[in-house]
Amino acid sequence: TDTPDEGEEESTDTPDEGEEESTDTPDEGEEESTDTSDEGEESDNNSDVNDDTFVANDKAIEAVQNNQAFEVEITDEKVTKVMISKKQLDMLKDKGAAVEVKKAGIKMTMPTSNLNGDVTFDVAPSNEAGLTNQSDALSDVYSFNVSENGVAKTTFDTPVTLRFTVRDADVDTSTLKVYYFNPETKMWELIGGEYVDGEVVADVDHFSTYAVFSTDTFAVADTPEDSESVVDTPTDESTEETNDEPTATEEETNTDS
Repeated sequence: TDTPDEGEEESTDTPDEGEEESTDTPDEGEEESTDTSDEGEESDNNSDVNDDTFVANDKAIEAVQNNQAFEVEITDEKVTKVMISKKQLDMLKDKGAAVEVKKAGIKMTMPTSNLNGDVTFDVAPSNEAGLTNQSDALSDVYSFNVSENGVAKTTFDTPVTLRFTVRDADVDTSTLKVYYFNPETKMWELIGGEYVDGEVVADVDHFSTYAVFSTDTFAVADTPEDSESVVDTPTDESTEETNDEPTATEEETNTDS
């Protein structure tokens, strides 16, 4: 009689342990799958990238603090555009926030007071026709564009800040300035700016193609005509005066006679 009782107790204990183990395993699996989906949702809510365009969303805009910038850092080379809806732009205006777009080698800070409506920024390496002196540029050459409701906007009431990373560390930094390319004259025109910690920073009031150059690149050299004008040449008048003056030998001859 004792032997079957012990067997029954043992058989009863074994299933209990098995049930506990089987119950724990699904719980762990459920927690892991929930965490993964949450991370995926959070990533999707922060931003969306559609082909070459970064599309801002409300969650990212809401996270911006007052008087701070809505920062968009683009690491994918094929992404050149940033889209912000009118609703999102108005939210940023209420916060006194700017829009900051950063790519390798450049950063643009745009005050939202300059813009209205649905906005699309396009910041990309320049492929403008007729671009000159590209090999002399000491930064990446970028074209900056923005549109409001599909219409290009090129001038701004409040200055836009551009920052360019300088490629050549050995250059005389006091000569570094931001230039813009004038498509009509096909020439680079001086904007200005200041060198700060490896970057040249300048404020601009219009969008175009920009880059950093040394002012020495566009310094006007002396022309051959200028060089000739520096050389003193005797005039006819001075030659005549010299011929009219008697020489020492002539004076001695006259005196002797």
